[in-house]
Amino acid sequence: MFHRSVACEALADGQARAARFGRDVHEPTRVALADAMAQGRGACIPCFPAYRPTSTTKPCLVRVDAQWLRGLLTEWRRGADGRWSGVVSYVARGEQVTVLKDQDDLRPAR
Repeated sequence: MFHRSVACEALADGQARAARFGRDVHEPTRVALADAMAQGRGACIPCFPAYRPTSTTKPCLVRVDAQWLRGLLTEWRRGADGRWSGVVSYVARGEQVTVLKDQDDLRPAR
């Protein structure tokens, strides 16, 4: 994933998490946006809250535990019970997560 700044909190969290698991951690380096995208890297959601990888992706807020985090809603699905769930991506503890969340755990981004 690419970040707007080396001061990104999600970047620092991700590096700390990698170090705890014994992975190699390197100093962040500047890379041209076109190069990062050509390598298949997605945008850091906290750094680029308005980033939309497709025209149907919508910025949103996702409830994770008791906290609302910035995320990207890529798809709505209706369950057999009539309730809606959304496929969303967000960053938590330095890791990008993509999950199916119930409608009560999603809000439009402000």
